[in-house]
Amino acid sequence: MLQTFLKITFRNFLRQKLYTFLNIFGLALGLAATIIIITFSTHELTYDQFHKKSESIFMAYKERITPNETQATYDTW
Repeated sequence: MLQTFLKITFRNFLRQKLYTFLNIFGLALGLAATIIIITFSTHELTYDQFHKKSESIFMAYKERITPNETQATYDTW
């Protein structure tokens, strides 16, 4: 049963190459974006968590005003 299903699927992939490529490319792109978002979120949520007193660490937000623009900077205390 499984072998028949795989054979039919493979034949459909060969007949509709563009549709197959778009589906696989979309799936790969979606998985890559999900992995990047999860990695970024995990990094941001666990920032400075390896310290013993990590709840005492604060991040200060400053704006540096230059003649051309305003720059946002962050410092850790």
